[in-house]
This record gives sequence, C-alpha cells and structure tokens, in this order.
Amino acid sequence: MNIFSLYIYDELHASSVEVGLVLTMGGIASALLMLPVGYLADRVGKKKVIVTGCYITSLAQLLLSLTRSWMEVIPILFLLNAGFSYRPAMTALTADSVVKRKRATGFAFFQTLPQATMIFAAGLGGFLAEPTVWGFRPIIHTCSRALFYYGGYETRVSERA
Repeated sequence: MNIFSLYIYDELHASSVEVGLVLTMGGIASALLMLPVGYLADRVGKKKVIVTGCYITSLAQLLLSLTRSWMEVIPILFLLNAGFSYRPAMTALTADSVVKRKRATGFAFFQTLPQATMIFAAGLGGFLAEPTVWGFRPIIHTCSRALFYYGGYETRVSERA
C-alpha cells in the first residue's frame, strides 16, 4: 500500500473497499484514454498533447491537496490519470529523440530514473507521514503543491522548446 492509499484510508476515513474503489476509478481513466490520446498525439502533435497533459496533471495535483473526503478524490484522480494519458506521446517523443542504435539504452534510462528515485522517496514519505514528524495531510499538501508548481514550470519550458 502506498502513502496515497494510506492517506485516503487514515485521513479521509475511507474503508479498504473504498480505497480500492478510488484507485480503480483512476485506473479506468487511464485504460479509457491512453489509446485516444495516443491517436490525438499523432493527429495534433506530441508536444501539444504532452503540454496539455502536464497542465491537467498539475491542476489535479493542486486539487488533491484540497480534498476533505475520499469521495472528492474520485473525480480528481480520474482527472489526474486523464492528464497522465500523455505518456504514449512522451514515449513516442523519446523514440524520436534518441538515435536508433541507442534507443534501448535511452528507454532504459528514462524508465530507470523514476524508479531509482522511488527507492528513497517511498521510505522518506513513510517517515514524514508519521504523526510525530509531519503527518499525512501536510505531506499531501506539500507534495501536491510542489508538483503543481513544478508541472507548470515544466509546461512553460516545454512550450518554449
């Protein structure tokens, strides 16, 4: 169970079944939108889809920090995963950007980097979420807002490139 699941369970008072429902709804958004968004990236351009996805995920991250009920998380998580549906466009952009003979290495790098950060982030998040340190709500607020501002910054940088 990740920190976000524990936040929904402990802070937003959801049952185990309700936590599963919340996470399932986010997964449904991804499953429904990946293919159409990939098609859209081919039609209007990968960069436009990536920038729009970053805006959507940034907004959803900010909204997540404002939730007071597990039921409020469902539409926001749906929005968040809808925004993350830009991933096929990012994958295609990566393939276009890396020379063919180094493509596997390029993909390995871009797949490994986020996983490597999770080695430390999961433990740090668990430590900081302890009530005697920070607690869940300040962690969710801080991370959501940081991701909102970082996403906005990344989007502006992507628009200029």
